[in-house]
Parts: sequence; structure tokens; C-alpha cells
Amino acid sequence: MSPELWWLLLIVPLVSAGLCTVVLRRWPTFSAAVSVGSALFCFGLVLWGIVSGTAAPPQWEWLKVGEFVISLEFFLNELSTLMLVVVTGVGLLVHVYSLGYMAHDEARSRYFGGLSLFMFSMTGIVVSDNLVMVFIFWELVGLSSYVLIGHWYWRQAASAAANKAFLMNRIGDLGFLLGIIVVYLTFGTLNLGELRELAPKYFMAMDKAGAAHTVAQPALLPTLIALGLFCGAVGKSAQFPLHVWLPDAMEGPTPVSALIHAATMVAAGVYLLARLFFLISLSTLALEIIAWVGGITAVLAALMAMQQNDIKRVLAYSTMSQLGLMVLAVGLSDPNAAMFHLTTHAFFKALLFLAAGAVIHALDHDQDIWKMGGLAKKMPIVFGTFLIGTLALTGCPGLSGFFSKDAILSAAQVKGKWGLFWLTVGTSTLTAFYMMRLITVAFLGEPRSEKAQHPHSVGWVMVLPLLILSVPSVISGYGEVIPRWLAGKEYHHHEHALIVYAVGIAAFFVGVILSALLYLGKKQDPLSLKLLRERFYLDEIYNNFFVRGFDVLGAICCAFDRWCVMGIGVKSVSLSFSLAGHLFRFLVNGDVRLYTFLMTLGVVILIFWSR
Repeated sequence: MSPELWWLLLIVPLVSAGLCTVVLRRWPTFSAAVSVGSALFCFGLVLWGIVSGTAAPPQWEWLKVGEFVISLEFFLNELSTLMLVVVTGVGLLVHVYSLGYMAHDEARSRYFGGLSLFMFSMTGIVVSDNLVMVFIFWELVGLSSYVLIGHWYWRQAASAAANKAFLMNRIGDLGFLLGIIVVYLTFGTLNLGELRELAPKYFMAMDKAGAAHTVAQPALLPTLIALGLFCGAVGKSAQFPLHVWLPDAMEGPTPVSALIHAATMVAAGVYLLARLFFLISLSTLALEIIAWVGGITAVLAALMAMQQNDIKRVLAYSTMSQLGLMVLAVGLSDPNAAMFHLTTHAFFKALLFLAAGAVIHALDHDQDIWKMGGLAKKMPIVFGTFLIGTLALTGCPGLSGFFSKDAILSAAQVKGKWGLFWLTVGTSTLTAFYMMRLITVAFLGEPRSEKAQHPHSVGWVMVLPLLILSVPSVISGYGEVIPRWLAGKEYHHHEHALIVYAVGIAAFFVGVILSALLYLGKKQDPLSLKLLRERFYLDEIYNNFFVRGFDVLGAICCAFDRWCVMGIGVKSVSLSFSLAGHLFRFLVNGDVRLYTFLMTLGVVILIFWSR
């Protein structure tokens, strides 16, 4: 196909978003058709481009101020192409699934407009080869996420969740922006192609020049750049300590959870780290920090998931945990392993969220797993697909998650980072434990409520995406196709050490067996770990120290403004001018005798003054 057709990846979803939200707002059926059609077109265009081997289109100059030029240039290689397949493929299935899930929603036009805007923004992040354009699309993803999370804005929880997601992401984005500024001040360009050439040579020369002074001095600048860019990933990929927005984002419609908060948006941070690895890898200190932030996030999220009773929140904390493992892999200097797990995770986590949405839809939007039970018999297809997604997530031997998790374990073992290695093993064990808990409580045993006894039927428009996603959830890890694709000619096959296979399989079976022994046949949770159920009280800590702290600071500033600035400053100035005005009004009153007296007085004073 013609290279210029790649521009349609951005034009078509943007036009779809405009049509759905403005032109077709009163015709939700047409809006849904336009949005689904745009997703189908984009997915087909990506596949066509891959098969035909089409080159990237020429760059488009967007803004020029003197020597500063911002251009939109397509970045097409194995990494971006893989991400395009994930974004457009999972996006298409979510669009189709939404036709059934949102069938009775009165604001479908706004919903599908938000989906199209998200597809436009996320695609822009993937293909942009300029940090300014990446940041612009990065912020548009935040905007579309805000719109979709708060779709049911009349619900206070959904509105608060949208605001929370928006604000927490802005904190991370501030660090990202500062990192971009430092990159420009250092290299004089923000084009990623030019930076890939300049950065290694620049810091190599810097190291030689600084060798006579101190070893730490030349390492400071790349560390600042790497950590600044990492801040963006901390916000978008919900890493500790900016992770608290992701579980609350489950207040949005379930298809939104599958698309944005499982498969694509939260994966944008990991993709950014892989794209910018040539910059991040120049600082060993930054890599160490990134690895430990990912590891801590993975364990914390897995522990929180153990005591959650909302089916979507369990999956949300699972997403945080798996994203932590991906970030850990980047910190271990293996971005290919991170992208491998990102890809397999996109498939089986989207499958889990959509299957959970089918359960919620069948139970009249009841999400408490302790009010479910017995659904394996009532909803066999949904249960089968949910089980496939669970086994893939928990690293069951033979499924996709087993291979991608082993790649991360192998990276830690090869680097000799045994602390991170056992941290990953512990996370995998906890993942198997809480996911088997979810399966046992929600699908096995006897129904615990009237809704679980008589669930509604789920249409094929919702079941078909589950069946399709089940296939890559099983096979996407075989043959190391994804690592081969990412590494290209530099790919070198190596067998994982025996300890990697052994502990990976042991982690799966230990977690599953412990969970089954603890939860089979139980009508209520035998564990009562309040610290985990309350998520280590991190939300309360943030609320007490930051939210209330800023409220107090605001009240102090308001009082200072009212009593000092307005009371003493503004009013005193106003009073001075008022008194001066009264004085001059007394003097300038049209009385000629007064004017004569004042003039005479002035002459007398001048005479005495001049003597």
C-alpha cells in the first residue's frame, strides 16, 4: 500500500470521535457503527501494512519557531508495529463487545466518541518519533481516559475516580515534561531518531572529559534524564507511589477497564520505557531504581489483591502487579522481555476483564464475588474463557503467561539480581493464590444469592470476543515469536536455567494448592487481613497528609490574603488615596481668596528658603 495511507491511522479515529460526539449525538446506533467501523479499518490497515511491508510516510511539519521545529514523523519498526497490533486488535474486540454491554446506555454516542478519541491518542503515542508529539498524545490519552472513566458522571464514585486518575497522572506527567526539557537543553533536539545517534556519543565524550574530575559527575545528567522520563511511566502505568488511581478507575464501564486499564493505556508507560531505553540505559543508577520500583509495585499490588472482594478490583490490582514485573524487566536491561509480557498480558487480561464484564452484566451489575458462586454451571462458556485467562495470568505451564514470566525470571537470574528474582517468584505465587481464590469463590460451589441462582443470558456479541481472545492467551508465548520479532537479526536463542523453570512451575502450583485448600467450600472469607483489605491505608495516608494538608495550606493562604493582603495592604493603600483625595478636594474648591492666600504663603516660604 502507499506509505501515505499510514496517516489514516490517525485521521479515521479522530474523524470518528468528532462524528460520534457532535454530528451523530442523537443517533447512538449510527455512532456505534461509525466507531466500530473505524476500529475495524485501523486494525485492517495495520495488518495490510505488515503484510505488504509498507514504509513509513514522510514527516509532516507541524510547528516551526526559528530553529525549533516540531514535526509528526511515523516511527515504524518491530516494536511499534507489535504495539499497533495490540492497540488496534484489542481495541476492535472491545468495540464489538461494547455493542452488547452498552446496548441500553443512553449516552452511547459519547461513550463511542470517547473510545475513538482514545484510539486516536494511543495510536499517536505509538507512532510518534518526536518527544513533543509523544507528550501531546500522552496528554490526550489522559483526557480520553478521564472522559471514559467518568462516563457515568452522575455517580459520585465514577466522577471522583475520573478526577483522581486525571490528577495522579498529571503529577507523573510533570516529571515527564521536565525530563523532556532537560533532553532538549542537553541535545538541542527532541527527534528520537536523532537522539538515538547523539546520546551515546555525547555521554561517552562526557565520561572521557569528566574522568579527570570525578566518576559521579558525568553520571548525574543521564540519571536525571532517565528518572524524569520514568516519571511519566510511573503515572500512566500505575507504579508505586502513583498507583492509587487505577483500582478506583474500575468505576467506569467494564469495556473501558479492559481497553484502557488492562491492555493499552497502562501499557503505554512500559512501551515508553522500551522506546526510550537507549536514553534510560545510559544510567545504571536509574535502571536500579526502575527495577526496584517495579518489584515493590508488583508485590504490594499482589498482596492487596488477596483481600479484595470486588471482581474488577481484583483484576485491577493484578494489572498493577503485572505492570510492576514489566517495569522490573526494563530495569534489568531487558526491554524485550518487558514487551513480551506486555503483549501476552494484553490478551489474557483483556479476556479476563471482558469475561468479568459478562458476569457483572448477567448479575445486574453486582460485583461482589461473595454474592456469586456456582457460575461455572450457569455460564459455562464465560467460565471456560475466564479460566483460560486465569491460567495464562498465573503462569500455568503451556500457556502464554508461563513463557513471558519465565523471560523476566531469566533476566533477573542472568543479571545475578537474586533479590529481584525471588521478588518475582513471590509475586507469581501470590498471583496464583488470589486468582484461584477468585475462580473458587465466584464460579465454583453453590450460588450465594438469587442473582447467582438465575443469571441473565449473555449475547453472542459479548461472547465472541472472549472466544477470540482465548486463542492468543494460549498460543502467543510459543516459539518465542514475539522476542524474535522484537530482536530481529540480533536475536539469540538461549535456554533458561533449570532454576527458572523449576521455581516458575513451583510458584504456580504452590499458589493454586494453598488457595484451593483455603477457599473450597467456604461461604465467607477465612482470612481477615485488614491491612491488605484497606490497601495498606495508602489512600488514607494520601488523603490525610496531602489532600487535607493542601486544604489547610489553602485556608492559611486564604486568611493571609483576606486579612494581610486585602486588610492591611489593599485597604491601607485605598485609605491613603481616599485621604489624599479629601485633602485635595478641600484645597481645590474654587475659592479665589484661598488660592491668593496659598500663593502668597508659597512666595513667603520660597523667600525664606532661598536666604
